[in-house]
Amino acid sequence: MGARQEKTAVVDKIREDLGATTATVFTEYRGLTVQEMADLRAKLRESGGTYTVAKNTLIRLAAAEAGYDVPRETLTGPTALAFTGDDVAGVAKALRAFAKDHPELVVKGAVLEGNFLDGEEAGKLADLESAEELLASFAGMFETMLAYMPRMADDLLTETEGLMTALEAKKPE
Repeated sequence: MGARQEKTAVVDKIREDLGATTATVFTEYRGLTVQEMADLRAKLRESGGTYTVAKNTLIRLAAAEAGYDVPRETLTGPTALAFTGDDVAGVAKALRAFAKDHPELVVKGAVLEGNFLDGEEAGKLADLESAEELLASFAGMFETMLAYMPRMADDLLTETEGLMTALEAKKPE
């Protein structure tokens, strides 16, 4: 495969990944070691995300082909893309946690459902509830609802019995 074909394949892959994910976070990783990059990739995989390093010109082409307007200043310096999959918050939280211990990792921006977010806005994605947290919350609400259902059924039966008794008393003899 020639250099041009390889670049085309990279652009195609990034464009496909941009279109297949809810959000993509643009990061700068200057200063991270190979081992730290491997650790970051592992953390992102645990959250359902992937991490891809590519040349800025190829990222710019892929984003343009996907219909995303990414500001030129976002694509300067070494850039890697964190594709979130379905759990945007989970991946954003993993990035935030990793950056806390490795300040070399900088969030430069994100594309969320086709809209560009600057670095500050992209950082706020970590404040959202992750899919796991939402499921736990839903399970808690469901459990609470199930706990009240027998009492609600008893109340309904008691009210129905009272209505029946009242109707029976009103019935002409």
